[in-house]
Amino acid sequence: MDQYRGFAARLRRQFRRRRLFADTRSWLTDAYVRLLNCRPGFLPSWQNKDFRLRPRHWRLPVLVRAHTADMSVITELFDWDIYRPALQIVPGAAGKILDLGGNIGLSVRLWQEYFPEAFIVVVEPDPGNFKQLLKNIQAGPAPGKVHAIRAFAAAEPGEAFLDRSGDEVRFRMTHVQEESGDAQKIPKRTVAGLLTLLAGADGSIDLLKCDVEGTEAEIFHNCRPWIDRISRAAIETHYPYNSEKLFNDLRLAGAKIAAGCVKDFSVTRPGEATSLVFLRLEKSNSQAHPGEILTAG
Repeated sequence: MDQYRGFAARLRRQFRRRRLFADTRSWLTDAYVRLLNCRPGFLPSWQNKDFRLRPRHWRLPVLVRAHTADMSVITELFDWDIYRPALQIVPGAAGKILDLGGNIGLSVRLWQEYFPEAFIVVVEPDPGNFKQLLKNIQAGPAPGKVHAIRAFAAAEPGEAFLDRSGDEVRFRMTHVQEESGDAQKIPKRTVAGLLTLLAGADGSIDLLKCDVEGTEAEIFHNCRPWIDRISRAAIETHYPYNSEKLFNDLRLAGAKIAAGCVKDFSVTRPGEATSLVFLRLEKSNSQAHPGEILTAG
């Protein structure tokens, strides 16, 4: 009986997911890939196969893999709509976006759907995710407006290893070679250098998205030289770093927070102390008063 109830609950959830997709074929493909993911080791040769899904209201499909965490990204972006506040605080004419932790490129495609004129620099360290990121950029509306870099985003330049102890959306930077990681070191690119690549030596950008699985602690602890070049930001924090520590680092760096919103993911991601922080920042020479910080459930 419990097995029947569990199957019925999964079936209901899948029928509710129909609203996420532009056509029935995409919805059925979504169901098929999720079924494959429930059977580890089933059809392992299909791990490198691309499955096409077209999100609702999108012109072009995205490409995902089976037996990976790609479907969890689909859920977060299109079912939970986690970046909705970022889309609401960024002007419609956003011209420059820096995406730290691009994963397989679905956030890049999201920015392109809402900000078609934007130039985007995206950074992703994992080779498998980076390969899929490039595929999604090429499948998107303007591949020429995206510059992808395989590297870690970090506070200081250098090299580091990739810790693969989590799934594909939780790979993180480490300076100690792990048994679950890669033997090859991956370069680190500083945020200041990436901003210069995107906007020139003194230019500013419209949106910074940062999801770097813990490295945000060192990035924002040392953000004084460049934080004034950011207009809006969507920053994911991971334990032990949290939104309170982030706001403290930003204030110590002299950032003027015009408005902020914190979304807690502890419910949707059981066992994880994770938050997504949305910010609108003012230039440090402005006379704006500190904005209100809100917490969203």
